[in-house]
Amino acid sequence: MKGNFNETLLIFAVDLFLIGFAVYIFGRMRPYVKGDVGEESIKYILDKLHGYYYLSDIMIGNRKVNMDCVVIGPTGVWMVEVKNYRKKEIKLDKWLLDDMEQVKYEMKPLQEMLNIPVTPVLVFANKAKIHFGMVPQYGVYVIGKPWLEELITKTSKVVLNPEQCLEIKEKLKPYTSKIS
Repeated sequence: MKGNFNETLLIFAVDLFLIGFAVYIFGRMRPYVKGDVGEESIKYILDKLHGYYYLSDIMIGNRKVNMDCVVIGPTGVWMVEVKNYRKKEIKLDKWLLDDMEQVKYEMKPLQEMLNIPVTPVLVFANKAKIHFGMVPQYGVYVIGKPWLEELITKTSKVVLNPEQCLEIKEKLKPYTSKIS
């Protein structure tokens, strides 16, 4: 009888340890999973853009920064950084300014490589309220997911023809793991 109790106690202890370990790992992975979910929701929108290409997870230059998405189309080249925060409202605060600096920092090697203007976009995949509209803040468009298609298709910094778009896409292919 005592043997069964010790076995049960040991099994319970191992189960408790495994559950605790799983909770710890999930907690550490949560920001990455949440970020991936946000990026996938943005890619769903980009998939619908006719005449546009997008490449994901681009790494260029010695700094090896990771650009979430680069969109190439008739309205130019767009570097899109995706955030999926819990915030209910996005304000021009220290965190947003840090995010905008990140976007500009990540965009530089792309712009230098292509030698054409690249438009930086910080898009929030959650349903946070954003009050900036389609007006760049310190050179970066800060928008919610519902505005992404309109921003990219109706705002133009550079006009590219289909051959130029394809050429840029091919030039960036070696620096990405995902192409659409």
